Amino acid sequence: MKNVSLPTIALNRRVTVLMGLVTVIALGVIALQLIPMELIMKLEFPVIYVWIPYPGATPAQIEAEVAIPAEGEFRTIPALKQIFTNCNAAGCHISMRFDWDTDLAGAAADVRDRIERMRLRMPEGVERIFLRRSSSETWPVISLALLRRKNDTELAHWTRTVLQPRLMRIPGVAEVEVSGTGEERIDIGFDQAALRNYNLALYDVVARLRNNSVNEGVGELYEGDNKYHVRAVDEVTTPEALRETIVGPNNRRLKEVADVEFREEDGTSTHTIDGKHGVFISVQRESEANTIDVCEAVKAEVTRTLQEPIFEGAEMFVFSDHGETIRSALGKLREAGIQGGGLAVLVLFLFLRRIRPTLIVTLSIPVSLTPALIFMYFWGMTINLVTLTSMIICVGMLVDCSIVVMENISRYTMMGLPPLESTKRGANEVGLAITVATLTTVVVFVPVFYMENGEMAIHMREFSVPVTVALLASLIVALTIIPVAACSLRPRHHYAVYRRLSSFFRRKGPLTGLLRWGPLTHALRAYDRVLEWTMVHRLEALCGVAAILLVTALIPYREVGLQQLPTLDLRRVEIAVSFDQNFGPDQTLPVFDSIESLLNGQRDSLGIKNIYVQPGDRAGYVRLYLLQLEDCPQGMVLPYSSQEVREILAGQLPPLVPGGKIETGVGGLTAQGERTLTVRLQGDNGPQLREHAEEVRRLLASIDGVTEVTTDIDRGDEEIQLLIEETQVARAGISPYVVARTVDFALRGVQLPDMKQAGREIPLWARFRGEDRKSLTDLDNVAVLTRSGGLVTLENLVSKRRSGTPSDIQRVDGKNVINITAKTYGRTFSKVKDDIAALAELINLPSGYSLEMGDQAEELDTSFRNFRVALLFAIILIYIVMGALFESFVLPLSILTSVPLAFVGVYWSMYLSDVPLDSVSLIGVILMCGVIVNNGIVIVDYINQLRERGMEREAAILQASRERLRPVLMTALTTILGCVPLAQGTQIGEVSFHSLGRALIGGLTTGTVLTLFIVPLFYSLIDDLGLWLRSYLANVASAIAGRVRQPGM
Repeated sequence: MKNVSLPTIALNRRVTVLMGLVTVIALGVIALQLIPMELIMKLEFPVIYVWIPYPGATPAQIEAEVAIPAEGEFRTIPALKQIFTNCNAAGCHISMRFDWDTDLAGAAADVRDRIERMRLRMPEGVERIFLRRSSSETWPVISLALLRRKNDTELAHWTRTVLQPRLMRIPGVAEVEVSGTGEERIDIGFDQAALRNYNLALYDVVARLRNNSVNEGVGELYEGDNKYHVRAVDEVTTPEALRETIVGPNNRRLKEVADVEFREEDGTSTHTIDGKHGVFISVQRESEANTIDVCEAVKAEVTRTLQEPIFEGAEMFVFSDHGETIRSALGKLREAGIQGGGLAVLVLFLFLRRIRPTLIVTLSIPVSLTPALIFMYFWGMTINLVTLTSMIICVGMLVDCSIVVMENISRYTMMGLPPLESTKRGANEVGLAITVATLTTVVVFVPVFYMENGEMAIHMREFSVPVTVALLASLIVALTIIPVAACSLRPRHHYAVYRRLSSFFRRKGPLTGLLRWGPLTHALRAYDRVLEWTMVHRLEALCGVAAILLVTALIPYREVGLQQLPTLDLRRVEIAVSFDQNFGPDQTLPVFDSIESLLNGQRDSLGIKNIYVQPGDRAGYVRLYLLQLEDCPQGMVLPYSSQEVREILAGQLPPLVPGGKIETGVGGLTAQGERTLTVRLQGDNGPQLREHAEEVRRLLASIDGVTEVTTDIDRGDEEIQLLIEETQVARAGISPYVVARTVDFALRGVQLPDMKQAGREIPLWARFRGEDRKSLTDLDNVAVLTRSGGLVTLENLVSKRRSGTPSDIQRVDGKNVINITAKTYGRTFSKVKDDIAALAELINLPSGYSLEMGDQAEELDTSFRNFRVALLFAIILIYIVMGALFESFVLPLSILTSVPLAFVGVYWSMYLSDVPLDSVSLIGVILMCGVIVNNGIVIVDYINQLRERGMEREAAILQASRERLRPVLMTALTTILGCVPLAQGTQIGEVSFHSLGRALIGGLTTGTVLTLFIVPLFYSLIDDLGLWLRSYLANVASAIAGRVRQPGM
């Protein structure tokens, strides 16, 4: 039968192979230019947020009037998993959580439908309801500030009207948000005494002002053949005209009872960066846009716009640029990949000791990665931390198939066969073996597409695609391009330098020298002796393996913890400050000023680049942007990590200020050494719930490694309840609604129709002047117009009652909860979680109360559950592939013994380096299972070949183990050394995937070393078991046959 193997076809169609290679490389280069780059892979979290503003209402009022009706509507949404509600003085925040596989577009449509249903049930103060989905694509890719010392309001106006539209027109920009310095608005500040003197009621004046400005179509008419649209126009377009507006009898003007003045919108003018006021711009990109390109285009457009006269004196200050972060992080990972690839090539050269075969094998690395890039482009993937890490990890594995093919071709060449014949025979002979070895590595990723959805499942799918495509491509490269290259290239006499180098390393190379004498010779002899001892003393060897597994289970397995995400230090530290209701701007601003002053004095020592301050009446924060590596001169080392800066500041800042508290934290996916956990206590919202919450807080604080334990129990706010006297109101002929709205207008204010001026729409607000809304006397003097036309003050219409009210109400699935939060440091989240579960047993909660771990624990449990399922199915699939190769049900079991031995190395390496496992390193562990069995396949396959040639089992085991030591070490070392740069740990300020690298190195190193002894050992044991079973079954069959032959049977 004609040989139609892939190597034979490639050798017969060399031009076709060359053209295919050129095409693939060209497509790969194009794909590399077109694939979007982003820091974090696309993640759409199964959460939908609804924000219902209800300013001026108390949390208890918001709970009763907004939260409970909204929860009732939202609970009817299919696939809703959990609903969280937070009621505070600003309004109602609702977070709805769904399963990861939920169609969020459909869920969002259901939420919008429920919002429309409940609008009619909302109180009058609820004017708008906002909906937002949670996705990594909505994170700003660049945040910058425009700073100028003069006329900040004008700068904000030009930024919104000129710069913002230009930025929106940049390709790839989805949203541009401008904040910091507010737009101007016009405030009408009523003088309470003047209103009373002129017998004017605030409610009636506001109603007149609302109807005073009109510009609307009122119909159409026809005159002859002409059609006319009719519009009624009477607009106030200037503050001067507004002041002249008639608001009462006798042509009483507005200017007689109120001050009309421009001012900035509340709460927007105090944001500063490094003490300078300005305008802050954040930009979101479209989903398919390249983050780096968008950030560069935004900065270029801002730079051009600032050259215009209207922006004279303004400067751009970039304090968050994901493009630069991506460039730095991905650049470091590229360097790790290049270093790892370089080490792998060095190993090849030391073993092959020839430059030409080394270069041919090295060719498989870029050629195999190219199809992965092409597939990623057409699959809609991006180059991000996960995908790039997966390609770096597989760099050392991409040469494995090519090593086997090249070495076999070289063996036949040394036997004197012609180049074409040696290439055909060498490649075809190992084709099946390397195909099976590749499949055992690839099949470990099949289970990830059937895992329970969660963050780890998403990470695993993102990780698996580039690895799978690259490994399959490396198999094709090894069976096509490598044979063609090996057969086509010939040594050239004029390559004198290469010939001399190759000759030198063949004669003096480290490996050759060590094989003849030195440590490696002794190591090889020691390997022979230990292997022989192992085969003779099998029981003792088994006891040794059991001891290793037992010690591993007792020490590192119990100590190495889990965390959800790898470390990402974004070089940010945040200081959150909160105050009680009695604090006003005059008292809060000095607190922020003192914090900023403290930080300014430590800029150099702590490596602070910028200080961003956003104060508020009740809460605010200070964010520190620390120096990045690119900000430092060559050779300079960053003084502290973000976590270390946080710890220093936590010791310097008082945790409590009069009437408030200060908390510190770090910015990042998983801060180095620090994580936040939450425990929820559910039950009745009363003293008993608070008492139990305090007990839980004390117990959490007693756990080792748990710090900064706080609850969201607050001292609450005080409110004055106005109890409307029905008799008095009825006698005066006043509606209770008018009383309530009058007080609302006086204290909170009311928005009137915008004033249109020079193409701008200026917000218009009305309320009492600041000095007329400070005291209870001012409240008592609020006047309402009676039926008879006179004024009656509020003190004659209502009675007052003081009452306490919570400033914040938390609800989960319709039940009140208290959240207890803490930070863990020095211990992994999983170990702390276990301690909390143990302590929870000590708390005797009454019926109706429950204690639950927060969302982090649920995500961690889901990830580890997914890992166990994926690992189990990966091992089963590996067993199936090896069973098909060996045509045996039992021989694959001897090879699978290398998997638990590899786990020994994983746990010891993580334990000794004090690094926890995370979702990404667990993915690497699953990959390791597919790689580590390849060593056993090589050994067992050769043992079977030798036995088929008539060699005794023990001799075949010893010879196969000895002769396969070289390819085993070559493939293992190329993979291990390829992971070394990733495992070294990165400098401060960079992304750290060292847990992934260390897990792989520990597992592959230990697994490879132990495989060389344990796989032959278990091969002999399983073979003996097979012989015994066959003998036993033969005896049983013989006995049955003997009984059948007995007379009378």
